[in-house]
Amino acid sequence: MKEGADLISEMEDDEADKLDLAADLQLNSRLGCQTVIKKPGKVVVEIPAWNRNYISEEH
Repeated sequence: MKEGADLISEMEDDEADKLDLAADLQLNSRLGCQTVIKKPGKVVVEIPAWNRNYISEEH
């Protein structure tokens, strides 16, 4: 998360457990599928280069 961490939900135990298995984990890493924007404002995230285009439209 590059900006807006104060606008999103707190990390729950399930998310923390899943992050234990993540590659290239950073101190501010979150799972987009687990994060809920709770307040209006600007939220900026960074998707790691190794993860871009990970899913192919052919599958």
